Order: sequence, then structure tokens, then C-alpha cells
Amino acid sequence: EYVLQQITALKDATISEKDPMVRHNYFTVYAYLCTQFSTALRPRNNPEILFNPDSRAIVIQDKQSANYHEERILPPANILSHLLKELRHGIPVIQRHIAKYHYPAILGQSLESLFFFVDPETGRIREFTLKGMKGILGDIGIDFELPMNFPRHYIKNYLYHGDICNDVIDMWMGHQHSGREMLSIISSTMPGSAAVACIYRTESMLQKIGFSEINYMRGK
Repeated sequence: EYVLQQITALKDATISEKDPMVRHNYFTVYAYLCTQFSTALRPRNNPEILFNPDSRAIVIQDKQSANYHEERILPPANILSHLLKELRHGIPVIQRHIAKYHYPAILGQSLESLFFFVDPETGRIREFTLKGMKGILGDIGIDFELPMNFPRHYIKNYLYHGDICNDVIDMWMGHQHSGREMLSIISSTMPGSAAVACIYRTESMLQKIGFSEINYMRGK
């Protein structure tokens, strides 16, 4: 109930916001939290995420380790896919707005990062940070008093109680270690079955905690 209340408040604030730059920031936080809850993304500043709308695949590189390079390719839930598509397609929109009202030079910038913030006063691009996200939530009046890794552990618990086996959960979480690579030749898990099992439950979870397919800009 607490999570539903907070996510719903963020969604309502995003939908009702008229300023495109402020709305971009709200939408970015909404999409980022959706990514965390559905893919078990580890909390990071400037998260390394690649999203291909055509292939419906999301590539996550969030393991900071000197010993292991862990990259996982996951199919996004429909809600997450919609939000990330909206965010990606909205970049030229926000660039044109900033160019018109603040500085035209932004049209020459290549905004490759999926998540970034915009300074509502100057139109300057700001990197995505967890501190910045907390500040934006605070501006809305949302006191998200949860650890930044809470969404990651929430989905792990949700999948476990949804009768998903530990091998599949480990694959979804990005738990890979030397000698035990998830979905490898020594694993009993089949990639297709694992994806279907997790996506079905993830989609249901997102709806229960308040996420839905909202639009990046008003009037669409």
C-alpha cells in the first residue's frame, strides 16, 4: 500500500504537470523506478542501460566489480517498454523546447543517455543521480523513505512468492559467478521459458504497485 501510494502520487504529478522540462524530470524518475522494480536494476548514478525498441530488449550493466563483468539482456514488460519508448522518442521534443526558450545550441548535442534531468530554470542538462531523484520526489511532496535498492529486493521477493525457481530469479537479478553462469550449458534453465515466467509476473506486479503506460508529453 505504501509503494502504491508513492508511485500513484508520482504518476499523478507527472500527468498533471504542464511545464515540459519539469514533466521530463518527473517522467524520468517514473520510468527509472519502473525499470528498477521490473528488472531488479541496481541503484546507480548514470545507470548503464541500453534499450532497443525494435528488438524489445534491455541491456543492463550495473555490476561494479573488479572480478566479474555481468551483463544481462532482459525482455522488458509492456509497461516498461512503453515508458522507455516514450522517453527515447521524447528527447528531440525536449531539445526543441529548450532550444526555443533557452539556448539553441542544445540541438547540436547528442543525448545518448536514456536517463537525464533538465534544469527547469536554465534548460541545462543534468546527469541522473540518485540524490537528484530524491530531490525531485521531494519537490512533489513524496518522501520516499525506502532504501535505493528496495525495488530490486521487492521484485526478488515477488518472483519467489510467485513460484519462480531460484535459478530463474538469479538470472533476472544478474547473479552470475565464476563456474555458474545463468542460462549456460551447465544450467537447467531454458531462456524462453524463464523470460515468459518472469515477464508475466512482472507485468502483474507493476500494475499492482501503480505503474501504467502514461505519455511523455501532454496532449498525446
